Amino acid sequence: MSSPHSRLLLCLIWSVLFFVLAGAVGHSSEAGMDASFGKIAAKTGQVVDLTISYQLPEGATLSAGFEVKGLEDLDVVERRAIPGRITYRILVDRVGDLRTKNLSLTCESSDKEKIVLVSDPVSMDILTNIGKDPDKVQLKPLRDIVYSRSVWLRYLMWIGIFAVGILMVCGFIWWFKKRKQNNVVDTEPCHVLAKRQIQELVALGLVERQEAKAFYFRLSAVMKQYAGALRGFPAADFTTEEIARHLEGDDRDLVDLLRRFDLIKFADARVEPLQAKADIKNAIVYIDKTRPQVLDEDPTGTDKGAVS
Repeated sequence: MSSPHSRLLLCLIWSVLFFVLAGAVGHSSEAGMDASFGKIAAKTGQVVDLTISYQLPEGATLSAGFEVKGLEDLDVVERRAIPGRITYRILVDRVGDLRTKNLSLTCESSDKEKIVLVSDPVSMDILTNIGKDPDKVQLKPLRDIVYSRSVWLRYLMWIGIFAVGILMVCGFIWWFKKRKQNNVVDTEPCHVLAKRQIQELVALGLVERQEAKAFYFRLSAVMKQYAGALRGFPAADFTTEEIARHLEGDDRDLVDLLRRFDLIKFADARVEPLQAKADIKNAIVYIDKTRPQVLDEDPTGTDKGAVS
């Protein structure tokens, strides 16, 4: 059995433990707020964390849109909140130091009364290239200002429109000159031109070289060109039967010539030089019979394009 002294000592020990635990619980539930930066110093342009720890009074709560006042001068990038702690991510956008105002957080008690938790301002040093003594730093003048956006961009559209306009004008001038060249009228009469071409064809000696097909193809082209220039239709692109539908009277002689030329052009028949001379003569006769009247030609009816 324990002695009275032992029981008294045990009661004293339990009393001391009770008061210690009660004080600890009371201290842990004391309402308040504390703030601190995650770094001692930072450079301009970095993002630092400001952590705010708080303990609400018993039964008190925070509203859904609660705010910590005192951060109005800081560039807050992000906020993360969990019960008992709020973390703000802040951009360092100044030199000197990063400092908050007096911090405060408002909550509501169970009786709907406003309770304000406060904390002293916190600060953090900002590191720069100027050094610890800015007064001794010698500033150098700017050499030039470099624009991040070219001033020519605003005129680029007008430059493009002007270039397109120049190209269109040049294209029109080229087209006009080309058309003018194509519309130049040959001053040589069509019958003179036809006789000269026949004379040049005879000089090639194609029949003598047994190239009768080539000879009659060229002779047929000369006569079609002459008929087209004389009667005003594209005879050079027409077949003999198509040409026949456009000609009448003395021009029927040309149709007979072209049909004879076609028989030689599309057959392997041998052509004698005498027969070729007769065909040339008949072609010249047709040209002389149908040639247009020229004011300054020889009254005798002869011209320089005759072929003997």
